[in-house]
Amino acid sequence: MIHNAAYDLTGPAALSFPDVAKSFSKMLSRPIQYVPIDRATLKRTISARAPGWLADMAVGIDEAMQAGLHAETTEQLEQLTGKAPRTVEDFIRNNRAAFDPSR
Repeated sequence: MIHNAAYDLTGPAALSFPDVAKSFSKMLSRPIQYVPIDRATLKRTISARAPGWLADMAVGIDEAMQAGLHAETTEQLEQLTGKAPRTVEDFIRNNRAAFDPSR
């Protein structure tokens, strides 16, 4: 049942931001580096384009990820949708044009 329930929807692998940068580097054949920024800068940057409550939520998610609180994977997405979650590599492959630096 989907209603009145909470689900922990994850991808197929628990990845850190540096892990994702490594995947981008490999798939795009160029160096991509993850550079962490401090909480105040992150909030200010997001708040410039989104409501404050959304910036607070994004900062909280970032902090939770940095602390490793999203380090587990589940099968709930596939159970709900009937489709396996995409890997980061599949996402990059399917959207390669969006990451073309000449655009």
